[in-house]
Amino acid sequence: MRVLATGARVLGNTGDDWLTAGLRVVADGHMSLTTDLRGGAGDDHLRATLVLEDADIDFDNLVSAHLSGGAGDDLLRLRLGASDASLRGVVDGGAGDDRITVTDEPVSGGFGPLGEDLAVRGGAGDDVIRLDLYLSSLSSELAAAIGGGRGEDRIFAHLRASGDDGGEAAGRIGGGGGDDHIRLIVEGVETGVGGDEHAMARGGAGDDRIAIVARGFNAFETAQTRGTGDGGDDVVTALCALTGDYGEASNRLDGGRGDDRLTARLDLGSAFGSSGLNLLRGGAGDDRLLAIVKLEEGHDTAAHSELSGGAGDDWLTVRGGDGNILDGGGGDDALRGGARADRLIGGRGADDLLGGGGDDAFVFRPGDGPCRDRVADFAHGHDVIDFSGFDADATREGDQAFAFGGGHGAGHVWLSAGAGGASLIHAAAGTETLVVAVLDGQAGGGWSAEDFIL
Repeated sequence: MRVLATGARVLGNTGDDWLTAGLRVVADGHMSLTTDLRGGAGDDHLRATLVLEDADIDFDNLVSAHLSGGAGDDLLRLRLGASDASLRGVVDGGAGDDRITVTDEPVSGGFGPLGEDLAVRGGAGDDVIRLDLYLSSLSSELAAAIGGGRGEDRIFAHLRASGDDGGEAAGRIGGGGGDDHIRLIVEGVETGVGGDEHAMARGGAGDDRIAIVARGFNAFETAQTRGTGDGGDDVVTALCALTGDYGEASNRLDGGRGDDRLTARLDLGSAFGSSGLNLLRGGAGDDRLLAIVKLEEGHDTAAHSELSGGAGDDWLTVRGGDGNILDGGGGDDALRGGARADRLIGGRGADDLLGGGGDDAFVFRPGDGPCRDRVADFAHGHDVIDFSGFDADATREGDQAFAFGGGHGAGHVWLSAGAGGASLIHAAAGTETLVVAVLDGQAGGGWSAEDFIL
């Protein structure tokens, strides 16, 4: 069945239906183009193309489509286009293994669409969902929400927005239950100034593979990614890139439960005066976290990474950035710093700490437990051992600092020789004595109070 009139609602009901709507109209004053196609039960084919040309920006014009596949393995395709009008679309695959595609239809003249608001739902079943949308307008917004539902879904979305002020683009994907594959790219287009790009994806239950990208090209632009694995052993990667000056970029990843692999990269390139943050949380399980910062020297650009392993035996690594923070949390963790100043916090468990280059701080706190941590590289005169979180004598009022040397009891820090020439640092605070092994080959010699924050 082919629909050639606006406002039509067509129901396929039972059986394998073919429903098509094709509307291309030159606007005359206020106009709305709408269609509603519902396949019902069966393996249905639903296709809709709605285009409104030469609309007057002074009118509240609208292009809207609703496609619902219902039960069965459905094929749904939606193309929307408008000049100086808003676009809205709802596409629902329903139960079954559905194939959903949503794209733009090129339109000449005017500023293009004034905004897009799209909701796509795969429903139960192993669905394949693809979105490829471009928005070119004045002070525009593009927003797309995509849900895979139950099943092993494949979701791919590329969203672009631009305008005289950069425009706004936001994409949000939820995989739902099952082992899902998600790829989301959200980017602006170079217009000179402004823009706000948001890429967000959540895997849901299952072992998911998620890749998210946010890119900006203008001065004073903001770009950010957010990725969440939830339950299962997830692999989540994120890239946030800016080329314009004075922008803000951030990646925020959370593995949730399971043994997750999180990788975040900030690419600020030659941008001047921009700032960036990688924020990674492993959650429960044995996680591997990698945060990368790429920027050029001498561009007054500041970026760093903050990694938290959570419970489990985690591996945390940073590359690039200055002032990074690595917190292993519970479990036997491995922390690897970068070339500049890092703050490494092993947490509970027997942890392996490597600061890398720069002036690093190895931080120890009350409750870290009886397990012995190892510091693999310590540079006297540059790095410090930080015991400032301890109250060296809880019997006295206030927060008491440790004394270096002069005793081997409560309230003191002292050195002894360990196996292989390691220096063993002992810090006694009341009933708790912490021992840290530093693999410096000095067997406890050559240390001073300046090597500590007491």
